[in-house]
Amino acid sequence: MASSDLTHYGRGFHYVPFPVDRQIAARLRELDRSVIDAACGVDSALFLEKLSQSGATACGSQPIALLLHTLSLIDGEDIFQQEMDYQTSGEMTGDFHESVSYSALGFFHRSSFELNEAERSELLRSARATLRHLGETGRPTPVPPQSLPALARRVPVFVSIHNAGRLLGCVGRVRRPLPLSDAVPEMTLAAALHDPRRPPAAGIPGDAEIEISVLTPMKLVRGIDAIRIGRDGAYVECGAHSALLLPQVVDRGWTATRFVDLLFRKAGLEPRAYGAPGTRLYGFQAQVFRR
Repeated sequence: MASSDLTHYGRGFHYVPFPVDRQIAARLRELDRSVIDAACGVDSALFLEKLSQSGATACGSQPIALLLHTLSLIDGEDIFQQEMDYQTSGEMTGDFHESVSYSALGFFHRSSFELNEAERSELLRSARATLRHLGETGRPTPVPPQSLPALARRVPVFVSIHNAGRLLGCVGRVRRPLPLSDAVPEMTLAAALHDPRRPPAAGIPGDAEIEISVLTPMKLVRGIDAIRIGRDGAYVECGAHSALLLPQVVDRGWTATRFVDLLFRKAGLEPRAYGAPGTRLYGFQAQVFRR
């Protein structure tokens, strides 16, 4: 365990990088996100490097770095960071002239994010029922799964629809995820009707295959060498540009360089622009199941 505040904002802290206005809560969240993202890589050197670049004022940076280094020495499953909570004292008091930010971050083994067989089956049943209802009535009405505790988790998820080896649609939600019980039927409808790369597929055959990919949290990586083909997916953000490639979206013989180049092209960025200012590259893993 490591304890630290995040941003100390205000004249009393000698840190006023932007004025107190209507955007201050969002600006503080973005600044704090730089610290949270820096920690999610479970790489102490990368964490300290990103803090130096951002100028963030996390007072316990050294204990956090020590924790990250210790975690990186643990053999076995990969470890991912999960944001449990985030608050600012400015939101609590209604006064942002002086504000301190706080976040609770947990670090968990890869298997901690996996669904069991009953939970996977219920999500597939929900997706299938949603797709069947769309085909029979033409109405895009989500059919939710049964209420299971694990399906209340808010995690990134993608739904893909295939028929005879052809992809008919694939849509997901990464940032600000919904509970799985809401996200899966909604992403099923989006994959059928609103994939911008393909025409609407409301007439999907009844035997079409549904594939659900439940993602781990994102892990900030230093470069393409950290992406393992066939096991990791990748996500990039740079300003208004973003894109994601799932781990299973690979062809035989692909290298990590090829994979990430395609990711950058998908985002509308120059290939191999890994070091461009403001570019953040993440790796993740996914539990993939289909019917």
